[in-house]
Amino acid sequence: MNCGPKCLPAKQGSELTKTYGKISALAKGARRPKSAFYGAVDTLSLSQVIFLPRRTGTLDLLTEAKLVRRFRPCQWSLARLYAGYYLAELLTDLTEPHQPLPELFRLAVDTLSDLQTRETEFNYQPVSAIVLRFEMRALALLGHGLGLTHCAGCDQPLVGELLAPTADIDHLSNRRTGKLFFSLNDTSLVCRECCHERGRLLGFSERAAQVLRIYQDEDDHAWRRHADWGCHPVLRQIMDYQWQSLLNRPLNLTSAIRQMAKKQRQAIGN
Repeated sequence: MNCGPKCLPAKQGSELTKTYGKISALAKGARRPKSAFYGAVDTLSLSQVIFLPRRTGTLDLLTEAKLVRRFRPCQWSLARLYAGYYLAELLTDLTEPHQPLPELFRLAVDTLSDLQTRETEFNYQPVSAIVLRFEMRALALLGHGLGLTHCAGCDQPLVGELLAPTADIDHLSNRRTGKLFFSLNDTSLVCRECCHERGRLLGFSERAAQVLRIYQDEDDHAWRRHADWGCHPVLRQIMDYQWQSLLNRPLNLTSAIRQMAKKQRQAIGN
């Protein structure tokens, strides 16, 4: 018998645990009106569970589950609900069974907490920034972090110290005169001299690289000071391509997340 200190149901029958990684478990009678599992196995609820491991290829048996916290998007926001389901889809598709990833688990719990923060609270953040932060950190924790300091071709340093913060998110890309490009195939920066050898390029600016570094960094405070940058279409394009490359298919909620970022850009413009 195994006891997972904390568990996040990512989708029906699948849970991400802090200690044992992703498990697929059967909760007998969970759909009954007075079930002991009531609420504890709902998608993205944080619970304490006890389960019996079974042989490889079969479902584990969930014997006990105690609800710790439900996922309640602040102000019943549909965008934040979609963001939560998008997170669940990523957790399900990117993790392997019984591979403990405690840092990814903590990241998911913190992200869900941010999605539930009310607009009147001090640490409230736009939903697109919260999503981008989760994506960038998840990539880094899973070994797929972006190369944001050196050229993928000649390895020369391309980005220096962080620039001063700015609220202007319209100049993150510089397609015509910029010295930097981002290679979607290499998931890294390339200089103008090496860009001819690479395919699928995005024009980039030094500030764009630094924005992504802030979101990818372990520091959980810096990205919150640059939340408006999370909705930039170039950054969203990079994330969509990354997931499609890793999973060999687009995510189901890609269009919803893209529309959410677009609405936030329109709100900033107004």
